[in-house]
Amino acid sequence: MKKLTLLLLIFGLVLISCKKDKSEDDTNENQDLTGLIKAVEMNGSPIVEFSYYGNRKLKTKKIYQQGSQMTIEYEYTDNKLSSQTEKYNGNIIAQYGFEYNNNRLTRVIIMGATNTYWEMQYNTDGKIDTAIEYISGGESIKHTFTYSGQNLVEAYKFNRFGSIWELQSRMVFEYDSERNPYFDLNIPFSEILDEFADFVSPNNFNRVKKYDQNNTLIDDTQYNISYNADNYPSHIEEVSGSSQLAYDLIYY
Repeated sequence: MKKLTLLLLIFGLVLISCKKDKSEDDTNENQDLTGLIKAVEMNGSPIVEFSYYGNRKLKTKKIYQQGSQMTIEYEYTDNKLSSQTEKYNGNIIAQYGFEYNNNRLTRVIIMGATNTYWEMQYNTDGKIDTAIEYISGGESIKHTFTYSGQNLVEAYKFNRFGSIWELQSRMVFEYDSERNPYFDLNIPFSEILDEFADFVSPNNFNRVKKYDQNNTLIDDTQYNISYNADNYPSHIEEVSGSSQLAYDLIYY
């Protein structure tokens, strides 16, 4: 399950020169895509659409908003995500590349920016517990993550000021007990913390609380989820204060 406001603000990633997996040339029509998320709809119209390669890996994500379209394209090497390209109305606006060591993501390179990248550190359970962004070779932003079982339950964001890391925000996640369809997409990292929680947590978050640097609660969003016969989310009502959004998840 994904926070709708973030679906409309997706960040993209990367182009590393690499060899595509052969299965990438396959189209949706040639595959069994049963159970994969196909679209997110609001009032019967798609606001996000997904397509897949022959091995059921995510190929594109298209996001529609106010007559514009953002497309995120994914490429794989040796069965791992190796590049991601973001386009706005057909024009490339961001590209990132992914590097691995022993099948673990270790670095996300921001292409076109000098010596700018994210580096990952892992806990003893093999989950990313720290991600640091380097800009022109210097540390700039740090995320740290805490898990309960396999689900991400806390995420902290720090900014670097001189030699000091200063806390900027903290997010706390609560979950249901059902399968999260975004977890099956196998996307290893996002700097958007709600989106990262979707990618790394096997269950669906149903409440997200955000605190500022003074530990003051600044947002409390609840997600009222209905499920289909396969126990995947099918309808979500997103409630934050007096604001409410409702949308449907459609599957192949």
